[in-house]
Amino acid sequence: MDPISLDEKPKRPKEEDGGEDVGQQEKQHQQEIHVYRRRWYILFIFSVYCAYQGYIWNNFSPITYALQLAYDWSDGTIALLANWGPIAFVVCTLPFSYIFER
Repeated sequence: MDPISLDEKPKRPKEEDGGEDVGQQEKQHQQEIHVYRRRWYILFIFSVYCAYQGYIWNNFSPITYALQLAYDWSDGTIALLANWGPIAFVVCTLPFSYIFER
């Protein structure tokens, strides 16, 4: 039995179909992932922006009575104000995704 040297890498078997070394295939599929601090910063800013937008859209619920007196709006109209953000998102998603992909 031959001694195995620590400096030598063991040979990997070749794949029968493609004839390509299995180790090379693994290297091609591996990617290095870098985590940058600016990604966390962007995620934080985006989260704060989304929370602020939710706060603004839900701002009308506590002042329902005042809006009814001032503008003569019904409860349904005031409740719809909180839904305009999601409605606009659903309506605009497909056209804007088409524009961005062009």
